[in-house]
Amino acid sequence: MGNGPYSLISQLGHRVNYQFSYCLTDNDNLASPTFLSFGDYIIRPPFMYTTPIHIFPNRYSYFLTLHDISVGGQRLNLPSHYFATNSDGSGGTAIDSGTVLSYIVTGAFDVILNAITNYISNNNIFLQKYEGDPVAGLEACWEPLTDSPAIFLPTLTFHFDNNADLLVQSSDLFWIYPMPGVDEPGAYCLTLCRSQPHEGNIIGASIQINQRFIYDVGNLQLSFVAEECTI
Repeated sequence: MGNGPYSLISQLGHRVNYQFSYCLTDNDNLASPTFLSFGDYIIRPPFMYTTPIHIFPNRYSYFLTLHDISVGGQRLNLPSHYFATNSDGSGGTAIDSGTVLSYIVTGAFDVILNAITNYISNNNIFLQKYEGDPVAGLEACWEPLTDSPAIFLPTLTFHFDNNADLLVQSSDLFWIYPMPGVDEPGAYCLTLCRSQPHEGNIIGASIQINQRFIYDVGNLQLSFVAEECTI
């Protein structure tokens, strides 16, 4: 569905006004159907955030202007160079449903991880950082010390151009993984990973769950709003 010459939207674009939409389900509802819609078949909620799409030569992803990130509702005031596209065309912030996890450049990742670690430490008595080897490429996990159901994890908000805020719920930001030596159900692992500056940032499928996205490639706009995708 990218903007390459052989993508589906590129080949069928004139028939569907260069528009497509999807809403991804979470891990607990993989059997629930999710539909890829085109053109006049797209369901359009009454209110949606809208932000510009940017397309770069020889890069087939859709790029967004990311201004900042918040953890637990607190803006981090990250320097803009973490999100900027470099003079050689590398870097920037792409949105890609074909990439499972999400990636943030290493400097910004360290600030985000520190904020998340502080939030979890300040709001939980029975969670501690998992010190074992990373599992499934996930760098940061926390293990419960008791069966207490009172687990408090932060949300994450991406602040895009045009005041478009993508709020990621903690249930989508953290996935539960079985870990060696950790009782069931497992550890809470952050689905953000670090990348290098030339690789840029990727808003992957892990943090697009339960959001309705509408890509208007013809007008270079992305619209989105929270939605229960299993309905």
